[in-house]
Amino acid sequence: MPEICVVLGMHKSGTTLVSEILHHSGIRMVEDDSAETYDLGNHFEREDTNRLNKRLLDCGEAPSIRVVDRLDLAGVTPDLRVAAQALVEAAGARDPAWGFKDPRTCLTYDFWKAVLPEHRLVCVFRDVREVHAHYLKRRRYAPLRGLHVLRAWEAYNRCMLDAYTAAPSHRRILVDYARLMRDDVELARLGAFVGRNLVDRRIAGLRRNAPVETARLRCEAWLHKRSTGRDAMALDREIRTLAEIEAAGFVRG
Repeated sequence: MPEICVVLGMHKSGTTLVSEILHHSGIRMVEDDSAETYDLGNHFEREDTNRLNKRLLDCGEAPSIRVVDRLDLAGVTPDLRVAAQALVEAAGARDPAWGFKDPRTCLTYDFWKAVLPEHRLVCVFRDVREVHAHYLKRRRYAPLRGLHVLRAWEAYNRCMLDAYTAAPSHRRILVDYARLMRDDVELARLGAFVGRNLVDRRIAGLRRNAPVETARLRCEAWLHKRSTGRDAMALDREIRTLAEIEAAGFVRG
């Protein structure tokens, strides 16, 4: 039975770092070992799973924050299932331990869950305030960008939480990006979960945004809730609470 890790999480939430750590710790997360660093354009994503996710969502190269609809399994054609099964078999034949990361997998995970054999689910969470600030730092005055970010954050994290909740407790972990960057407990917890001594790929000072709840965020969160009926801030609190409970249980254990 191959050892498979699926990393779920919103864009700009630390999924690349987690994928990089797993890859350098012996779980092959990308096909090509010549991959460069994140700043040079490598996101530690498998090209084959990335391409298939785009086909599943029929989203092409659309900006990430505009791709927010969960995959409708009823619309998946047999050829896509065959392609996924062939991908899984090829990856497992090459490496006893492998995995993949692509934020779009949050939206397509119901498909992958049916295709993959037993696997571990690594859910990576980042505070909505940090993600919102990250996307706005270079285009702060784009009038609708913040709303698009909140809509995407809520959609991806809702799908991630659904996947996490449905998974067996011994096959899932919720990783808090802020805690991962702040101390070593979260790294140790991830290592215990995958049963490996992890290679630390964190870079001091890389976490650029501390969580600050701005007036713009509060206003846009209110508009998002009013227009969609979904409360991104409440979802943020719910996931943070779950992450804190998990971390506290590991420390007590």
